[in-house]
Amino acid sequence: MTLGLFDPAFLGGLAAPSPGAWTPADITTALWLDAADSGTVTTVSGAVSQWNDKSGNSRSASQSTPGSRPTYSATGFNGKPGIVFNGSSQLLEITNALSLTRNIGSISFFFAAHTSGLTGSNQSLMTFPIGATTSDRVSCAYLQDTKLRVAGRRLDTDLFAAALSSGSWNTSPAVLCFQWDFAAAKASIFYNGANGDPLEATLHTAGNTSDTDSTVNPKIGATATGTGNFFNGPIAEAVVTTNTITATIRQKIEGYLAHKWELTANLPSDHPYKTVGPTS
Repeated sequence: MTLGLFDPAFLGGLAAPSPGAWTPADITTALWLDAADSGTVTTVSGAVSQWNDKSGNSRSASQSTPGSRPTYSATGFNGKPGIVFNGSSQLLEITNALSLTRNIGSISFFFAAHTSGLTGSNQSLMTFPIGATTSDRVSCAYLQDTKLRVAGRRLDTDLFAAALSSGSWNTSPAVLCFQWDFAAAKASIFYNGANGDPLEATLHTAGNTSDTDSTVNPKIGATATGTGNFFNGPIAEAVVTTNTITATIRQKIEGYLAHKWELTANLPSDHPYKTVGPTS
């Protein structure tokens, strides 16, 4: 049976979006993974072998090794679908993405996720490398102990920089945004739509990333080489864009995720989509 776009079964049990509701399909995305869209998740005995990209770029996340596959849970994230990583051995590799971070002026990562345990060690949500080692990472979004961090380097300048939150992330479901603005030499982190920590860092000299292609596929839930910093918890949705986005677009993505995953209580009172979701 073919499910319609707004069929509750197609949406993994979530309420259907209202007509005219804004979604990431209204902008150009580089990667879009959505656990609520059950048609994009392939499982073998409950383990995820592939998570299809909805951006139109065919950048699916997959895992060929059965023992390294995360699990799919229909209630794994805030009572809704999520891809659950065990924090010790599970990860997904993003294919068809070696040039994703080539010569770009910015990259933004958005997640609906939460950690199941702050273990005192690093946990990677997503890593986009530009070389053959874990140190050659153009951008990565992860937990450093109990704090949120976005970090990386530009190969042409070989300079590493990072933005680290002063506050701690708890284990509650959250909307997360990690941004690298290479052109403006700035990195930012927004936790549940707020940036009052402040969660910003001045980076290296402004300019695009290197023209050098990556030789390692990006990873979800681990380091670039897939050998450490394993994420512990569910990821329900991930949206990545390499276009420079305005604060308005950032807030629309936050509002979309918050309303979809019932996290609006987490948004600050002055967020434009605190009570009503964004519209197209």
